[in-house]
Amino acid sequence: MHTRPNRTRSGSTLCGLMPEWLQFLRKYGSLILAALCLVAAYSVPPVVSYVLTIAAFVLAIEGGLSLYERANKAGGMQDFHQ
Repeated sequence: MHTRPNRTRSGSTLCGLMPEWLQFLRKYGSLILAALCLVAAYSVPPVVSYVLTIAAFVLAIEGGLSLYERANKAGGMQDFHQ
């Protein structure tokens, strides 16, 4: 039984490439959201500001790791076959 998606077959779940704007959002979307969370944290009460700041740090780490993955080709499905 074949468990991994096959990009060469037409009925595959991963056939075709992502649109370019979706790749941009995948790489930079979380960094943009992190900046928006920090900007919004200045105009809300302290408890909400704390939550937004923590969310911004999590999104920034996610964005940084996604950029690292794209630059290094590390951590993808090609590296960790089951």
